[in-house]
Formats: sequence, C-alpha cells, structure tokens
Amino acid sequence: MRRRIERHILRPGAVSCLGLLAACGGTGDTTTIGSASDTTSDVTGDTTSGTSTGEQGSDAGGEPDADTESEAFDDFVIDTPDGSGPVVVAALSESAADNSVALEQAFMAANNGGTLSIPAGTYAFTDNVNLSQGNNIIIEGNGARLVLTKGASLLVDNSSRLRFEDLILDWDWDSRPLAYFAVVESNTGSEIRLDFPLDATIPDAIDWWNVEMIDPATFAPVAGGTEWWQLSPALQQKTGAASLSISGFNGDLSAAVPGTALRIRQLANAQSDQHVWYLDNVSHTVFERVSIYSGSYMGYVLVNNTHHILLDDCRIVPDPEATGSKQILSTFADALHVGHFTGYLGVVNSEFSHQGDDALNIKQNVASRVTRAGDTTLYVETEQWFSPFEVGDTLELRYYADHGVIGVTPPVTNVQWAGNAVTLSFGSSLPAFTGPDVLAINERFNTGQYFIRNNHLHSNRARGILPRLPNGVIADNLIEESSMPGILFEFGRWDNTHAEGSFIDNLQIIDNTFVNTNLYGWYPSVITYRVNGVDYPDGSAFPQLFSNLTIRDNTL
Repeated sequence: MRRRIERHILRPGAVSCLGLLAACGGTGDTTTIGSASDTTSDVTGDTTSGTSTGEQGSDAGGEPDADTESEAFDDFVIDTPDGSGPVVVAALSESAADNSVALEQAFMAANNGGTLSIPAGTYAFTDNVNLSQGNNIIIEGNGARLVLTKGASLLVDNSSRLRFEDLILDWDWDSRPLAYFAVVESNTGSEIRLDFPLDATIPDAIDWWNVEMIDPATFAPVAGGTEWWQLSPALQQKTGAASLSISGFNGDLSAAVPGTALRIRQLANAQSDQHVWYLDNVSHTVFERVSIYSGSYMGYVLVNNTHHILLDDCRIVPDPEATGSKQILSTFADALHVGHFTGYLGVVNSEFSHQGDDALNIKQNVASRVTRAGDTTLYVETEQWFSPFEVGDTLELRYYADHGVIGVTPPVTNVQWAGNAVTLSFGSSLPAFTGPDVLAINERFNTGQYFIRNNHLHSNRARGILPRLPNGVIADNLIEESSMPGILFEFGRWDNTHAEGSFIDNLQIIDNTFVNTNLYGWYPSVITYRVNGVDYPDGSAFPQLFSNLTIRDNTL
C-alpha cells in the first residue's frame, strides 16, 4: 500500500497542520470550518473483505490523483509557544519519593513565555502534578522518565499554548503491577493450574477482574480467543514461586486449554478515576515524541472545553526494555479518550499498542433518559461529571429508539442538581415530545474536526478507533491485531443513563490498512455499525446518524 508521511513543522505563533482539517485562527477563535467538496458522496464501501471501494477521489488533504478531483479540507491551526522567556530547570531528584511540588513550581516559573527543562533521569511521583493556569510554555523532557504510582496523574488545567516534548511517562509496576502473564498448565474444569513464566514470583492471591486470551509471543489478542470477567475464584493456592491453582471460579473456562496464554489485568492495583494525562479546559497544546510505557487507566483524557490538541510522533506502548509481565500491557484502558471536547484534534505519526481497551475513543458524552417535566423544564437522569450543564447551553433532543431529531432547546436558564439527576429550566417553550427515552446532546461540546493519520494502532484489546462525531479524516493508518473491529461506529447507551456519541457527518475513512482485526469474531466485520446494541451492515438504516460518510481505498 502507498504510505504517505506528512511531518509537521511547528513554529512560534499560528501554525498550520498541513491542510488536513478545519480552519481556526491562531488565537483559537473559529473562523470557518472546511468540508469536503461536492464530489464526496454517502459511501460505506465494502467493509467485509478485500479492498473497500467507493467514490474515487484524492486522499483528504493531499495532492489529488491525476484522474480524480480533490477533497481538500481547510487548515487547522495551533498557536504554539514562542520560547521568548527564560529557561527554568526543574529541581527534580531521582532519590525523592515524590517530585510533584518541584515540577509544579518549575512549571509556574516558566509561565508566559519560558521553557521548562526537565533533566534526563527517572523521577518518582506519588501525588498529582497540577499544571494549571499555564500559558505559552515549552516543556522539554530531554528523555526524562516520570514514574507515577497510585494517587498520581498529570493534570493540565485551564492552560493554553503548551508544548510537551521528549518525555516518558511510566507506572510504578514493581509495587503495583497492572497485569500478569500466565500460561495454562492444566484444566480439569473445576481446577486450573497456571504458570507465570515471565515473573520470578507472584503474590499469594491475584485479582481476577479481567482475563484475556493473548498470543504468547506478541501479547496481542489471539484469533478465535475470548475473555472472562470477574471470575472470583473461591480458592487461590500457590503451587510454586510463580505458579498458581484456582478453583471454584465464576464462569466457564473450558476454552482455556493447556498451553493457552492469558493476560490477567489487576484492577485492584489500578486507579480508574485517574489517568496519565488529564486535560481539562486546555487549548493549543502539542505533545511531540511523548511516550507512555504504562499507565494505571487511560493515557490521554480530553474534557471540558478542551480544543486544538495535537499528538505527533507519540507512543503508548509497553517499555521495549521491560522484563516480566510489564511487557504485556501499556495503558490499563483506552490510549486516548475524548469527551466534553470542543474540537480540533490531531493524532499523527504515532504508535499505540497493547492497551487494555480501545486505542482511540472519540466521543461526545450524551445525557440519556430525558423527561419533559414541564413546558420549560427538563428532568435528566445522569451524573454531573458526565453531563456538565451550564446556564446558556442549548441541547439537541433525539429519540433513543431511532435517534430521530426532536429539536433544539432554547438556552438553559437554571441548572439544579439532586444526586444523579438534574433539572434544567429554560426561558421559553421546549420542543414537544413524550416519554423518558430521549437523548440530550449538549451543543456546547463538539468533538468534531479531527484527523487521525499515519498511525500504527495494534495489539490492543477492544476497538482500534471509535469515531462518533462529525467532520473528520481517518487516513493512512495501519490498524492490526485487535480483539474487536478496527473501526466501530457505535451509538446507544452503555448503561441505564449514559450514551456516547451524537452523529456522523462529513467523515472520510481513506487509505487505511486493517490486518487481523476483530480477532475474537464477536462483530460481523472489520468496520462495524452498531446502533442500540444491534449490528447493521452499513449506516443506511439510520440516515439521521450517518451522512456524508466516505469509506474508500482501504485494504482489509
């Protein structure tokens, strides 16, 4: 397959991302949002085998082929730091138990034009690093490794014009291992004996929250494999320093025949409410040559009005020099998870592998179970972290059953929370509807305007990419060795009150290669459409969800 590599040259001030997506001025003020030319049609292509076909055109953002018309997007611009101020060397210590305060102080000392330089070395962090209220700062990692343990995340809050480069993030695996690699020695149906060949010793008892079949050489999901949840064995008994017998477990493990390799994730050692990078209300920020070798939950989480974020030449992979079970897992869950985002995301020239969940989850949190409590009042069952409503928000209302559009509300005038529910008041009449099974999409958040290009996504549990928003380009990626589809369009609730994603409009999926995805065979195809828990061959049954979707020239 033809592979085109496009590199970014990031200069001080307003910098274009090479004509790949929607336009925005260097100050972050939106000017115009580009769209594909009129030659782009609603095409789903062949998503089962061979090379997907559809309307022929150029690669989005690139030079058109000689016999086709261009489908160009306008520029997406990031305002980068100018480096006009002093260089501040962070006073970190390799012998210190925690370096959080020292890194925070250096960050603030470099505020408004400075460069924060982290000396090469390995540094421990046991508390959150709060990088808040920062503006116009270059953070030079110089290959330093920041090792987080339970209680520590990098929190970037209310900041803009940042650039992080040449930095490694890791997890204190020695004290809190996130997974174990095991091989089935024997399985009688009531008792399973396991060897742990990568580790010299294991604890007397381990956590059986999630168990997955993996390839013993590559540690990727295995074809025809499966996984089990919350086995909760009644008895765990060590039979050697690195061997274990379990019995009285919850579930059928007959597929775990002798020789089966397993990854056993340790939720007890993770921290599901904290992530490696958590960006809250952050804009115009670049990560370049930043690696995550292991993280206790997600790698990057982007929320709450965050916009204009670029990951270039970044990696989320197990440490290539790791020993023991640390070789089998990078982040415990998603590599990149987007919600409450306001657009303009680029992920280019990067590698994400061996995640415990999706590689890229690009979504917009949607409140579900909405009831019309009065002519100017809505009652919404949700949680505040998931649905941060504010005065002035407008909501698009859709029926859950068919995702049909009801209408758009007037602006919110009052927000009143009570437990896991909120009452929203409006200054004028709401669109008419009946019943509680209605979705509310907050129009303040628009995760659209994204490009995912020239990346290698592989060896991860779950999906390669979950795109559920408008205005995007997914092109020239290699997606391989995932247990679930390479790309999954999924719309619907994942529990009683929460939904993810709004609709697809103006999305191009072009020139990607998919190799050995959907390995567990749980879905019908490499590119799958799932609405309200039901799989469909394409998006034609839901025109209200899928429009201007082009899928072509992909190798399957």
